[in-house]
Amino acid sequence: MIKILYVLNNALDRGGTEAVVLNYYYALKGSQELDIEFALHATVTELENSTLTQTLIDSGGIVHLITPRRISLIRERKDLKKLLQKEKYDIVHSHSDAIGADVLRIARECGVKIRIAHCHNSNFTINPDTPRDIIKWLYLNICRFMIRCEANYFMACSHRAAEWLFGNRIAEKTYILNNAIDVNKYEFSQSLRQKVREKLHLRDKYVIGHVGRLSYQKNHNFLLQIFPEILSKRPNAIMLFIGDGELKSQLTQECLDLKIEKSVIFYGGADNVADLLNAFDIFAFPSYYEGLSVALIEAQANGLHCIANDTDRVSKAADLTGLITWIPINNSQKWIETLSADCCQRKLNSKELITEHGFDLSSEASKLKEYYIQLYNAS
Repeated sequence: MIKILYVLNNALDRGGTEAVVLNYYYALKGSQELDIEFALHATVTELENSTLTQTLIDSGGIVHLITPRRISLIRERKDLKKLLQKEKYDIVHSHSDAIGADVLRIARECGVKIRIAHCHNSNFTINPDTPRDIIKWLYLNICRFMIRCEANYFMACSHRAAEWLFGNRIAEKTYILNNAIDVNKYEFSQSLRQKVREKLHLRDKYVIGHVGRLSYQKNHNFLLQIFPEILSKRPNAIMLFIGDGELKSQLTQECLDLKIEKSVIFYGGADNVADLLNAFDIFAFPSYYEGLSVALIEAQANGLHCIANDTDRVSKAADLTGLITWIPINNSQKWIETLSADCCQRKLNSKELITEHGFDLSSEASKLKEYYIQLYNAS
């Protein structure tokens, strides 16, 4: 049995990284060759308030709490070192992007032979606009270079993400683990569409949907700014945001300022995203940066036409079906015209296309298992 530790920055949230990690964990859970445990940088209260973490524990998952760095860097390192010395993991797999450099350094000092750095993004998830965030941003940039020395194996969701965190030379030998999904779960259902739209009072509405954390990275502000003009063209339009986050109050106030609050729904975090996608008419995705968006893949699996920010910081590898229209966010008029148009019919064979491109979870999980076994046998 190969003993593996997954290390994440926080209690499990409804974010893209967590979705990918849990998808693969549950797909591999029944394997007789692998024993996967979790180390989360979180407090007891944060763990208790995390529905996904509690579900993981209830299903038999093993979760170890590590003191968060924001509370005590010394205790964080002490906790992790104690865990690694006690449990003797064969593999430490860091899912913390650049900040994982410190985790992997401690793993190296504790004699862990296989240390995997996994990149899930193509930029830092902070906006360095305050002195404190600037210092954090500088530290993370140092970690970007440290992690290249502390890891001895590298993994990423896309080649673009690998280049950003590991550099061009290491990117060439990085294992690209596709952000795979259960394609059957996200297949379009007309009956679910009617059920969800009736429940949310959307029966006669034109629904522009978005799935993502309410954070700077996802750029919800852009959608709100252009929405008044969309409403002038489509008075029955509704902007439906699935997700929660630190910018919720700010975005809610912006809706009031723009007088669009009656046409914007902040649904909050959801465990039933696959069901909710059926209620959308079109999917809007103006992120500033993405490693490879799980939300875009899920939307395509549902057959939705997607409008995404045309920038080299959002990986084009997410386009698996031809359903994504790429428009730069500096062309707001084009966004308005495209989101207002009634010309985007669902594509009902998208499931097959996604599977062909290697984003079906069952087959990709099998490849990951073999990769772990290969590393273990070679160590």
